[in-house]
Amino acid sequence: MWMTSSRCWLGPIESATVMLPEDRSEPAAVSGYRRALDASLTWHELARHEFYAAARTRDVAIVIATGDQRHYANLLLTISVRPDASAITS
Repeated sequence: MWMTSSRCWLGPIESATVMLPEDRSEPAAVSGYRRALDASLTWHELARHEFYAAARTRDVAIVIATGDQRHYANLLLTISVRPDASAITS
């Protein structure tokens, strides 16, 4: 499903990046994200400081602070973006 904004078309989620603790165990928040999102999604798992670095890149366009207070309740989503409707075929 494509979503529109005034300047571009936002497409489907391409991948998700989560933060894992040093012992690489999966926190409850991450398990919840996996259940809530498409099972065919590509998942990337980063250590805490790697995740923080990824969240500070120039590629990050929108930040949403949900107030979720669970440990490791951080999620980066990669979403398709097209500059105009001409790239949409369906």
